Amino acid sequence: MCASGGAPYACALAARLGPRAHALLLVCPMHPTAGRETELLPGTSPSTLRLFQGARERPWRMWATLHALRLIQRVPHGNLLLRVGGFAEVDRAAMLESPRSAAALQAAVREGLRGREGVASALHDLQVFYCDSLPVDLTAIRCPAHIWHGALDTTTPPAMASAYARALPAARLHMLEGEGHLSLPFRHNKRILGSVAESATASVRARSAPVARGGRPATLRVSAVAAPPSPASRTPASTGAVKRAMTMTEKILAKHSDKPVVTPGDNVWTNVDKLLTHDVCGPGTFGIFQKEFGMDAQVWDNERVVIIPDHYIFTSDPRANRNVDILREVADKYKIKYFYDIKDRGDFRANPDYKGVCHVALAQEGHCKPGEVLFGTDSHTCNAGAFGQFATGVGNTDAGFILGTGKLLIKVPPTMRFALDGEMPPWLQAKDLILHIIGDISVAGATYRAMEFVGDAVKGMNMEERMTVCNMVVEAGGKNGVIPADQTTFDYVDARTSEPYEPVYSDDTASWFADYRFDVSKLEPTVAAPHSPDNRKLARECHDKKIDRVYIGSCTGGKTEDFLAAAKLLHMAGRQVKVPTYLVPATQKVWGDVYALPVPGCDGKTAAEIFEAAGCVTPAAPSCAACLGGPRDTFARMNEPEVCVSTTNRNFPGRMGHKEGQIYLASPYTAAASALAGHVCDPREYMA
Repeated sequence: MCASGGAPYACALAARLGPRAHALLLVCPMHPTAGRETELLPGTSPSTLRLFQGARERPWRMWATLHALRLIQRVPHGNLLLRVGGFAEVDRAAMLESPRSAAALQAAVREGLRGREGVASALHDLQVFYCDSLPVDLTAIRCPAHIWHGALDTTTPPAMASAYARALPAARLHMLEGEGHLSLPFRHNKRILGSVAESATASVRARSAPVARGGRPATLRVSAVAAPPSPASRTPASTGAVKRAMTMTEKILAKHSDKPVVTPGDNVWTNVDKLLTHDVCGPGTFGIFQKEFGMDAQVWDNERVVIIPDHYIFTSDPRANRNVDILREVADKYKIKYFYDIKDRGDFRANPDYKGVCHVALAQEGHCKPGEVLFGTDSHTCNAGAFGQFATGVGNTDAGFILGTGKLLIKVPPTMRFALDGEMPPWLQAKDLILHIIGDISVAGATYRAMEFVGDAVKGMNMEERMTVCNMVVEAGGKNGVIPADQTTFDYVDARTSEPYEPVYSDDTASWFADYRFDVSKLEPTVAAPHSPDNRKLARECHDKKIDRVYIGSCTGGKTEDFLAAAKLLHMAGRQVKVPTYLVPATQKVWGDVYALPVPGCDGKTAAEIFEAAGCVTPAAPSCAACLGGPRDTFARMNEPEVCVSTTNRNFPGRMGHKEGQIYLASPYTAAASALAGHVCDPREYMA
C-alpha cells in the first residue's frame, strides 16, 4: 500500500489486512504521523516499510514517489495498492523546477508496472499534476487487479471504488468494515478517467451518507463483497488462451487486426476498408502522404479512398476554392475512383458527380457496410456506425499513413451499452434521444469508448434516424458509435451496393464498461442550450427564449427524413414562420427528395411546397454550409450575434459564425415549431 496525506487511515486499513499487506508509506516530514510508522502499522512486514524524509519544498514528493515506484519492483506479487498523488497543492511548477525528474519518474512508472500481477495502479493524480504525457492510465493495465477500499466518507463514496474496479480488466473489489480510509480525489482526474469519477459521484448523490452535526461527513460502513483469489496454479502459457466474449466493436477490430480476440486497451494494427476525406482535410492528408512516402508513391488502394468535397464549396473565398482544385489534382494523379467533384459552383445541379455532405453521401453511395472499418478526416465519421461498422475520425497524419499502408495502429476502446426501449411518442425523434443521452453522461462521458445502441426503439428506427444517433456520439467524447445491423440495414445497403459484407454482433456475455437503459416513452422533446451539447434542457423549459432564426441542415439534421418531419409539422400548424428559416439539404439526393417526395399525411404536397407556403427561405445548394461557420459569404452563416435553433450537432461559441451567437441544438420537429413560435418551442404545441 502506498499512502500520502491520508496515511493514518491507510495505515489502519493496512493493519486490517495483516501480514499479507505489503506496506509502503510516504509521509511528509511535516505531517503529524512522521515517526509513528510502527505504531500505525502493527502486524505488517517491517521489511517493506519505508519512510521518506525530504526537504520542505514541494519537489520532495516527486523524489519520494520515484523511489517508491522503484521499490515496488522488489515487492512480491500480491494484494498491493499503489497510491500516488493526492497532493492538491502540487502543480506543474514542481515539475518545471526539475525537468530531469519528470523523465526519471515516467521511466520508473513504466518499469514499475511492467508485468506486475496483482497491482492496481491509481496514477491519475500523478498524471494530472506531474506530467501531461505520462503514458499510463487505468484502462491500459492488463494485469489482474485487486482494489482494497475501506469505509469511506461522503466525499469518497464506495461507488468510486466500484468505478475504478470497472475501469480495470479482471479487477476485484474488496470492501472492508472499519475506519480505513483511502483518499481517491476525483476532483482532478477527469482527463484520465473521463466520466468514471463523474458517473460514480452522480450515482451516489441520492444515497450518500448523512452529514453529522457540525458539518462533518458521517462514515459509511461496508462489508466485504469479494475474497482475495487464490494464486493461479498454472500460467496462461501452459493452458492456452481462452476465447473471450467480445462486443461488436471488439469483434470488428479483432477481425481486422488478424487476432482471435482483443481486449479494451489493446493496441492493434488495424486493416482499413475505406478512408474518407474532404476539402478541408484532404489537401493536408495527401501532403503528408507525399512528404512521408515520396512523390512517386502510390496510395495503398485507389478504390478504397473516398473524396467528397462538402465543407466550403459555395463561396468566393480563394483558399477554399483552391482546396477543391488540389483534391482534383491528387485524384487524377492517384486515379482515385471515388472522387465526387464539383466544377461549376454556380449551379450544383450541373455537376452530376457532386454529392454534398460527406457522411450522408457516403451512405447513399453504398460505401457503408456492416462489419467494416472506416476512418475519415472528420470527427463525425462515426455517423457510419449506424450500419454496424467501426467508423471514427482521425487526423491528417493518421490519414496520410493510411493512404500509404492501408493500416492504422489504434487502441481498442471499451464499450458502453445504451438500451433504448419503449414506444417512441409521435413528437419525439432520434435527435431528442441522443441529446438526452449526452446530457446524461456529459461531453466527456464516453471519452475514447464505443457507444453501442440497442433496444426496441432503435430497431424501430429507419437508417437516417440511426445515423442521427451515431453521428453525435463524438459530442460525448465517444471513439465510435455502433448499432447492430438488421433487416433495415440490409435492405438499405443491398439497394446501394452489390459488394459482400459480414455483419457481427456483440456476445451475450460480453463485458460492458457501462450499461444504460432508457424508456423512450417517458422522454420529452429536448434541446441543448448554449454553449455545449450536454447543456440539456427540455424544450418546454426554454419557452421564454426568443430566437432570431432557425437552421435545418447538416449531416445530423439535413437528411430526407429530417425535412419531411419539419414539413409535416409546418403543414399541421398551417401557419407562417415568424423568423428566417434556412433549409440546407445534405446532398443532391436529399434536395431532390425535398422537391419530389410527397410528405406523408400532407395531402400529397411535397416538402418544398409546404416550406414555400410557410414562408421559409428557398432550400440552398447541398453542403455543410453554416454548420461550421465557414467564409463570411457562406449561406446562412451567423454574421451577427443572433439566437438560432438548429438541427446541427455543435453549439460552441463561433461554431456557426459569430462568436457571440447562441445556438440551441434541436430536432427537426422542435426547429420547425420554434420557427412558427419565434421562440424555443415544444413541438407538442403544434402536434396535438
